[in-house]
Amino acid sequence: MRNNQKLLLISLLIGGLSFLLTACQENTIYHSYQSVENTDWFRNDTLTYMLDSCMTSTSSNEFQIGIRHTDSYRYQDLWLGILPIPKDSATTIRIDSCHIYLSNSNGKWKGHGIGELRQFDQAIEITSKGKKTDTIIGFKIFHLMQDQPLKGIQDIGLCIQRKP
Repeated sequence: MRNNQKLLLISLLIGGLSFLLTACQENTIYHSYQSVENTDWFRNDTLTYMLDSCMTSTSSNEFQIGIRHTDSYRYQDLWLGILPIPKDSATTIRIDSCHIYLSNSNGKWKGHGIGELRQFDQAIEITSKGKKTDTIIGFKIFHLMQDQPLKGIQDIGLCIQRKP
């Protein structure tokens, strides 16, 4: 089996396991991963996550970003831009940035995985300004790194859960 096929199989297995582990939680509102084509992620390759009918307010939920990357990722960290998509176009939304450390200062990956594929999850803060009833119907996520393309990132996931 070729290397890309192995990575795809491992990615699907980890994704299926992640889905099973979170699908049973009552407080999970949304959980989805999107793949980066050929692990070459250009800044203008924005990943869009539409929440369907489970619209949400940023103040009443917790957000988590999941990163699946290969051992060939060259950096210790990853900067992401996160743009909430408001239901009401009159609502002012700002782009949030999030800084995620994928390895420690010694270069040891923080995430878990099989072979050269790693999975790392981190809670993030998302803010919005505007009306009291800010309702978000989706999110756009893009990288803010200098490399074009950014290599080694396999998938980016978004998980939204109700605050306890």
